[in-house]
Amino acid sequence: MVRLQYADNLTFPDYTQDNDRWIGIQDYQHADWKNLVLLWKSFNLHLIHLIQCIDPSKLENYWKDFEGSKVTLREMIKGYPEHFKLHMNDIKNLI
Repeated sequence: MVRLQYADNLTFPDYTQDNDRWIGIQDYQHADWKNLVLLWKSFNLHLIHLIQCIDPSKLENYWKDFEGSKVTLREMIKGYPEHFKLHMNDIKNLI
């Protein structure tokens, strides 16, 4: 969301192939649960702040995923609640 405010198109690598590696390196399963919840809460509160500050003229800037699909900043913002719910469901399943 930050980069799309100063670059009108970006291309990101396929992060899905490294998802398990990212999780493993960060060792979430051994982290303090209260700290993780606080981190996630703070991160999401910051995202709300960031979204409120976005210049509306930047909402059509886009990034391309590894398959070449374009996602605008507007779509990213609108889609974030569903992305958040996916994470919440993963956590519920683990608990």
